[in-house]
Amino acid sequence: MFAARNGVPYVYATKLIAGETSPVTPAGAIVVALADVLVGIVLGQLVRQGAPVIAGGFFTIKNQETGIISYGAPEISLMGTGMANVLRFLRIPSFGFAGATDAKVSDAQMGLEAAFSILHAGMSGTSLIYGCGQLEYGQTGSLELLVMGDEVMGMTRRMMKGVEVNEERMARGVIDAVQPGGHYLGEDHTLKYFRTETWWPTVMNRARIADWEANGSKSLGQRVKEKTQSIINTHQSEKLSAEVLSKIQTIVNGADAR
Repeated sequence: MFAARNGVPYVYATKLIAGETSPVTPAGAIVVALADVLVGIVLGQLVRQGAPVIAGGFFTIKNQETGIISYGAPEISLMGTGMANVLRFLRIPSFGFAGATDAKVSDAQMGLEAAFSILHAGMSGTSLIYGCGQLEYGQTGSLELLVMGDEVMGMTRRMMKGVEVNEERMARGVIDAVQPGGHYLGEDHTLKYFRTETWWPTVMNRARIADWEANGSKSLGQRVKEKTQSIINTHQSEKLSAEVLSKIQTIVNGADAR
């Protein structure tokens, strides 16, 4: 109500555990989640019609053998995707969870669980996604997982971009000019599009094996760790402009005066 009254965009999200705080079935969990967030949305709109809101939440399961609340289960992505689709039908921006894992260290499980969830959240069209970098079912924050998650997000964004179809991209004239047996390396069309139509990795390895060996035969985990340390040691945040700083200071001064 405060956010709606003051025109502050807010995320109205629910957190459900299938089989405990919602029905165990994904469909039943989505019904409960939708009822939950619609209450908040309606209340906000009654206070101020058109108040900006994003709805959704975090859906998970409880592992009955260990008692942990999983952050890497496929059901998280399944229920989140379902909720995002329902909210899109209602024309409500969606909020979802991705990029976390139940793994305890930087290993293959970490990569698999984080990558699958990021891909699902992105491809389902979730408007705002959070959760990347959480290790050990949310008990630990991992800078390495953040860096690897950034790589996966780049791949996911490329897939979300899809195949743009127009006359120039179909390249029928270029195909006619090259003819069977020819190659496209020297074509202006290749020079124009090869950077923008292709995703370029920062930690994934595409080197020839001899070059990979010459550079220390480093695993993905080692490369991620090195990039993480490089960011920590060398990154400089972009400075805000004087105009932005002035506006922020005006807001702070106004708050102090009250």
